[in-house]
Amino acid sequence: MFRRSLLIALLALVLLPAPRASAQGTSRPGNLLVRMPWGRLEIVLGRLRLTRCRLGHESQISANVPERRIEETLAFSAKTAESARLRYEYSDAQQQLRVEIDQAAQVAVHRLPRGESRLALVRLQQPLRGPLTLVVGDGQNAREFTADGLWQLMLAEPDVCREHLNPILQSWRSDWMLEEHSQQIEQALLLLARSQRASDRAKLSALVEQLGDPQFSRRQGADRQLREMGQPVVSFLDRLDERTLNAEQRSRIRQIKQAFRVDDGDTPERVASWLSEDRSVWLSLLERKSEATRTTAAKQLGTILGQTVAFDPAADDTERHQQVLRLRADLGLERPVLVGDAGGNRRR
Repeated sequence: MFRRSLLIALLALVLLPAPRASAQGTSRPGNLLVRMPWGRLEIVLGRLRLTRCRLGHESQISANVPERRIEETLAFSAKTAESARLRYEYSDAQQQLRVEIDQAAQVAVHRLPRGESRLALVRLQQPLRGPLTLVVGDGQNAREFTADGLWQLMLAEPDVCREHLNPILQSWRSDWMLEEHSQQIEQALLLLARSQRASDRAKLSALVEQLGDPQFSRRQGADRQLREMGQPVVSFLDRLDERTLNAEQRSRIRQIKQAFRVDDGDTPERVASWLSEDRSVWLSLLERKSEATRTTAAKQLGTILGQTVAFDPAADDTERHQQVLRLRADLGLERPVLVGDAGGNRRR
């Protein structure tokens, strides 16, 4: 088995072309990741994930170009789908990039600029559960951004992601068009809200209540209706406080969410359905330049909250900014900004 894996790794290395330079003469990372034959990187429900892994496989390869000061290594192993691991390192005269993936979906990315590079220091942390964190810059210029997933982050901070995060991620998959997909997700969300096809929260709440009904037939009926509503129910179910649910409700909800689990890459339509109930997304859209977009976002946020929100889409920039800040504070969705040490020692 070891000899076979070694032969496969050597063959892959021979077939991999040497790292290329861009049209401007600046080398780019990602060549080994793009051509990795043992697994595939996907964005699944807004989370980076290793999928389609070759189980039982373990390999390490490298592709160095000494005359360009390029060093690139990739290590991969996957005893099971859920234990897949990847270690990737790339360095050239401009940067050092390290990518670590554990348990298929726990991700750490660290890009460190080198020499006279104008690149910013970038750190991305995606835990197995909970919000991901992006830190851009170091020292007094460090900024920290958090979001439940990559799409929420890209909708909330499009300029930051366009400049600092998207180029890193797109070097791993040549067919990812993250900015375009983010824009398509935004348009699909607005269409959902304007056509009133977003999930009926009152109906969803009633069905969740029925999942704990003493009558088996009512529990089964509610379970069936929730499943028939499709992917959008997952966003609603994810935001339920499990402390308010009984054991039957928790069990059925876990099974429903498991039924909608996907391993293939996100599409704009599926992401829009999934995010249609996400308060943070609609808060982000309140800050768009288009008044029509702001109006739709305010109405949808009000629908989700069950009340009219204190936001005037036609107000001037300063007043709208203050209104959004107050809404964020009221909903506990303020944007953290890191100042000082990039490790998080000082905040404002």
